[in-house]
Amino acid sequence: MAEKKKKLPFYNDKPFQFNWDRPVKAHPIFYSFLKPIAKQLLNLRFADMKFFDSENIPDQGGFILCANHTNGFDPIAVTYGFGLRRQMYFMAKEEFYHTFYTRWALNIFGGFPVSRGTADRDSIKYCQKIIENGHGLCIFPQGTRDLEGSRPSGFKPGAALVARECQAPVVPVSIRRYKKKSDDKKYSLIIRYGKPIPYSGLGFSAGTRKSRELRVAAKLIEDRVAELWDKDEGIL
Repeated sequence: MAEKKKKLPFYNDKPFQFNWDRPVKAHPIFYSFLKPIAKQLLNLRFADMKFFDSENIPDQGGFILCANHTNGFDPIAVTYGFGLRRQMYFMAKEEFYHTFYTRWALNIFGGFPVSRGTADRDSIKYCQKIIENGHGLCIFPQGTRDLEGSRPSGFKPGAALVARECQAPVVPVSIRRYKKKSDDKKYSLIIRYGKPIPYSGLGFSAGTRKSRELRVAAKLIEDRVAELWDKDEGIL
């Protein structure tokens, strides 16, 4: 028998209705206040952080950032790593909107819900609105955290589906969480930003909806993230 999934503390089973009509726009002044807060939170969580090639984040235009998922601070870390210079939105599993504290954090940092394992049309339409308005969309294609810190794998096709529907470029990003010594109390963090994969490079055929192409695109994104992750071997 499958193990029953443990719910978050203070989980509310009442259905949550997200406002899909909420405006999608940049908040530069708000982001300027967030930067020192993000730095403080990350310094409390990690012993040290290294960020490489953040210039690969586009200066303008909509894009999708795809990264492996190691811990709950990943959305803050990947945004802080390029100086919060682009407005980002984050796709989060719907369960996080059933607890007041995770819902509050997601609302601050631009989160919105998605029902995993389904073709959530509301979420996809919202993704399209984000991209069309020239902002960044962050997706963790593994769908859950890899607490073991293994080489990125198991990317699901959801991110590739969004890229296809939005016809957006994808920026691969690797996140590596590790301890320098086994008895260290805090983890260290390395984040690498790869060169954008143009929409034309994802292998989609015009006017088709082939599931095989989604799997191929998802594997391509996974491979690019893993290649970035491998670069850390020389500095650990």
